[in-house]
Amino acid sequence: MARNRVIRKPLLEQPMTSFAQLSAALFAFIIGNTLVVIVANMFFPQAVVLGNQLLTPFQGALYSMTIVALMAVGIIPIVEWVANWYQLNFSNTQWLALYWVLNAGAVWLVARFALIAGLGISSWLVAVVLGLVLNLVQGWLMANVVGRVD
Repeated sequence: MARNRVIRKPLLEQPMTSFAQLSAALFAFIIGNTLVVIVANMFFPQAVVLGNQLLTPFQGALYSMTIVALMAVGIIPIVEWVANWYQLNFSNTQWLALYWVLNAGAVWLVARFALIAGLGISSWLVAVVLGLVLNLVQGWLMANVVGRVD
């Protein structure tokens, strides 16, 4: 009796995000995330606090959002590899949902280390809302900036 086996394509045959695209995404995410957090601090200074005794507000925004951007870009190859392994196709909505959770978690985690990263938030709800805004900005950046990189 023959078993039904799933024949997977070798992982190198699957289209993956290139190094140039990942590099462009990292650079774009750092700039976009930093601008979002600076604007959030300008409009909601009681909810989003930047800087500390060692870092200026700009440095706090840049350092903390660099960490968030590294987490966001670092997860792309992992998710693509898992999706290829299990032969899944993520829709744009699923990517956005995944990144909303990732960004909210990353903002919350970075804010727990405010003395190091220079970002403080007043509540986990701020992390969820900030994660959504970062998600929308990153989605736009992926479509309009990173999507044009070959």
